[in-house]
Amino acid sequence: MNWSVVITTRNRAGMLRRAIESCIKQTMACEVVVVDEASTDDTPNVVKQYPGVVYIRNAQPLGHSGAANKGINAAHGDWAKPVDDDDWLAPNCISALDGAVSIALARGKNPVIASGRSVNVDEHEAILGETRQLDPGLVCLPSRRLLEMMMIEQAPIGTPVQVGHSRAARSRAADGM
Repeated sequence: MNWSVVITTRNRAGMLRRAIESCIKQTMACEVVVVDEASTDDTPNVVKQYPGVVYIRNAQPLGHSGAANKGINAAHGDWAKPVDDDDWLAPNCISALDGAVSIALARGKNPVIASGRSVNVDEHEAILGETRQLDPGLVCLPSRRLLEMMMIEQAPIGTPVQVGHSRAARSRAADGM
């Protein structure tokens, strides 16, 4: 499996830098795609500092879901991990999600969504709250319908930043919408 991280951003160049660097520092290599929602700040120059990052600039904002979907469609990974510009990934995030998918596959499951832990921190990185750790084989779901709901920000569980999903399943879900 290979992974793409898709970062959506608008006028938050300072936060974007941290998000990109957290993707580059993953223990498992991944493609990084930044979708810029017509920023008027220094966002294009920030992205230029990272030559391996794919940069997509929208002339007009598409909204969060539209921007994320545009980035996911442009990504090349078998699995996609959406991230907002004010988020950052623990260094082992992608390898942990990949491991959860591998465990699910080994157990005969056909995962579509893999969920990870989420930790909320304040501006000083003090932990404010976190989701609990589950058996990695249990955090993979086969539901394309749930994926469809997440794509339009109507899912009743968690947040998209907690999950990665199969691009193939996402394409099938988008076709059915």
